[in-house]
Amino acid sequence: MNETQKQVYLFLKQNGFTPVDVSTYSLLCEYEDDTHIYDRTATLTSTWAFAVNALYRIINGYLCYAEFSWETVNMEIRYSQNIKNCLLKETIDVLYGLAKEAGLETLRIWNVEYRRKPEYEAVSGYEIKCEYSEDHSDYEYRVEDLVDLNGTVNYYKRRRIKKYQSDPLVSFAPVTKASFSACFDALNEWCRHKDGFSETDCDLCGAIPGCGCIRTGLAGMERIFNEEKFGGLVASYAGKPVGFAIWEYRNGGYVFVFYAQSAMTNLNIYLYYTMAKERLFDKKYINPGGNGGDEGLRVFKSHLGAHKRVHKYIFTFLKKDV
Repeated sequence: MNETQKQVYLFLKQNGFTPVDVSTYSLLCEYEDDTHIYDRTATLTSTWAFAVNALYRIINGYLCYAEFSWETVNMEIRYSQNIKNCLLKETIDVLYGLAKEAGLETLRIWNVEYRRKPEYEAVSGYEIKCEYSEDHSDYEYRVEDLVDLNGTVNYYKRRRIKKYQSDPLVSFAPVTKASFSACFDALNEWCRHKDGFSETDCDLCGAIPGCGCIRTGLAGMERIFNEEKFGGLVASYAGKPVGFAIWEYRNGGYVFVFYAQSAMTNLNIYLYYTMAKERLFDKKYINPGGNGGDEGLRVFKSHLGAHKRVHKYIFTFLKKDV
């Protein structure tokens, strides 16, 4: 954290905000409001809270969340699935007052869903700026489009998948609570494959700038993993785990993919194809998040299949002069 972030973090902790970690997962689930935004899921928030120094406080029936990443202080307002008619403007007033006392010039609320956008635009008494970033927007695929390999656009994908399909040394196995350790074995291979680092070089790897080591997030995932809510695949080569994917089932045939790592070139394409064709064939949509500004992820997710982007809006509030 930079000095401004440290100052705000300490101030919020002194004013009723509590650190988020895996132990707060059940509470966060109560405030998901059937979201289709990757970053608003209780799973991602609780298992990656360590990387962004996340805090929360309940205000007026909302779960107000703060994180400190990418040199900024970002807040969210999360809706309870059980509490209706909450006071949005009054809650923004409270958060704005806290932000100003902490030394911030404006209140920045991000990860606002499209369906909630009009509510924020209607808040009175502020100069309001609304924007979104393509890098921050999620990719959403229809399951059938990840399986459909017809057409010229899928030529190279067909070739890469066929290569692995014809290799008898490639195999897949489901992730269960009992077999979860295989995901760590595959991650170790990914770490060794990436830039030649070993699995003990987490501080050097920089796999996701500003977001910490994947292994720590995966350890949090192991704690909350259950086979009713989550699923996964481990890809092995000659019996050795070399890739894995973990996903979460949501309402309406929606699926969030939280991990899809592989240590072999182009294996991720085959991993997604197998996931969609053999494990998620009865689902409708897959959301693996955005690209975070990473060019490699942008290219991979853009070419994985036909998709739409799920925009996450950022609102900046500045009080009007009276």
